[in-house]
Amino acid sequence: MGGPALLALELDGDEDARRAQAGLGAIPNTGLLDALLNLPLGLPVNRSALTDRERRVLARALTGCLDRQRSTLTRLARQPARVALAVVTARRGFRDGLAGAGRFAPFCARALLLPRPPRDLTTACAEADYYGIGLLVATGESTVEVLVAPEPFDSTRRGSPHAWWFAETAYQAHLDASPARRNHSR
Repeated sequence: MGGPALLALELDGDEDARRAQAGLGAIPNTGLLDALLNLPLGLPVNRSALTDRERRVLARALTGCLDRQRSTLTRLARQPARVALAVVTARRGFRDGLAGAGRFAPFCARALLLPRPPRDLTTACAEADYYGIGLLVATGESTVEVLVAPEPFDSTRRGSPHAWWFAETAYQAHLDASPARRNHSR
């Protein structure tokens, strides 16, 4: 996404546990995620109803993504987490920071963390608010002041393979930080 960000992750505990039991980590393939999105969750679909492309892609699906029966496939995998907020730090100035935070717009709420208040505080707050980006300023070693609250993300939008991929990427980072699950990723 162009640089480091702090992501606030809301883990789907049931899906995480199901994947752990199945030995399934993150699913990093957007083509597979697209094919999975075309299947209803938990309902069997006749293989004959799938396109040749869907059958080829789903044949390579990792164990734990699908329940495979002789004539049907049932999608088991769902998004394992939701990224609630991405916080980006301004590396080369306020506007670059806004652009960096803006890259997360299709996926989650976003905020920009500044090491100190900007020179023109009123303009900075107005711009951040206009783009729906929260504006945070570090006020000490471990304290942050919220100057502009981030605009809530509209989670009712239909999921896309790229949005699911983003959640899987964040989930992989979670797995990498979890020693018990680290070996089950990818």
